[in-house]
Amino acid sequence: MEKMNRRNLFKLGAYAIASLPLFKTVKAFAVETLGLDACPVAPTDEKVVKKLAPVGKYDYILNSTESAHAKYTNGSACGNCKFYKAKIKDGAFNKNEIQGYSKCSMLGNKYVNRCGWCNKYKQDKKKYGEYKRLKA
Repeated sequence: MEKMNRRNLFKLGAYAIASLPLFKTVKAFAVETLGLDACPVAPTDEKVVKKLAPVGKYDYILNSTESAHAKYTNGSACGNCKFYKAKIKDGAFNKNEIQGYSKCSMLGNKYVNRCGWCNKYKQDKKKYGEYKRLKA
């Protein structure tokens, strides 16, 4: 191994800077409050907070991956359910989604988490394909 001196340190720095374009810098360094593959935190938007769906109704939970329900299958989530009112277009959810929450027609048009799940889940094949692509 070479001795670390000032010249070698500058070489190493130059190599590191030159290699940055090889990484997906947008995802690696971007600061997002809500990534498409992340489950949203508690909403702060007053419109959403006032109309949140009650956890427990129809076995609704905030994080689908924590479901132990017999009807649950991997990949099922409110974001790809036919009752979730937000649509995916051009790689993003439309304006019907606020801070990762959108209305659910099955839960009385209350706001549900895109990562949530309930036992009334019905897969929307178009959304499911898009949602899987967004999460990858």
